[in-house]
Amino acid sequence: LLLNPSSAGGHKLYAEYLTHAGRFPEAIVEIRKAQQLDPSSLITSSFVCFVYYHAREFDKAIQMCGQVLDLDPDFVPARFWRGASYMFSRRYQEALSDFKRDSGLSSHAPYFESAIAMADALQGNRVAARKILRELTHQAEHGYVSPFLLADIYICLGDKEQALAMLQNAEQEHSADLVFLATAPE
Repeated sequence: LLLNPSSAGGHKLYAEYLTHAGRFPEAIVEIRKAQQLDPSSLITSSFVCFVYYHAREFDKAIQMCGQVLDLDPDFVPARFWRGASYMFSRRYQEALSDFKRDSGLSSHAPYFESAIAMADALQGNRVAARKILRELTHQAEHGYVSPFLLADIYICLGDKEQALAMLQNAEQEHSADLVFLATAPE
């Protein structure tokens, strides 16, 4: 940013760093700068949702993601962060609707299946959550599924011991998802 203060990408990346560091007011300033520099970028506008989500300003995240989805109803990042914001606002059916659409658009990727399981668990549908957990655990035997995603499901099911075991696995494999550990609402 010192070399190119008008770099939208630079401001976006700095906003991401600030978000992971828990410095949300600064992150919001930076992502808004990036958005002003590149107002047509859906990913930059969606990243405003990301920052608000991690700052636990869920209503603002939902509103901003809605604006992005008005432009492109299938833009997965905005739908995911809106779904996550709905989930932690206890609006589980709306969260599940967004997550299921994302999952369908993404060939049922573990990231989205995990989110569905989390929302199911938080709304009390433990059977559905455990079914997805079993499926993801089985997938992990034959391919990669981040232990962090499994930990998220265990957290929402209230199984702290299993969640900690999965987080230890994530640490041992140096999972990139651990960057979310400090600021994830779960």
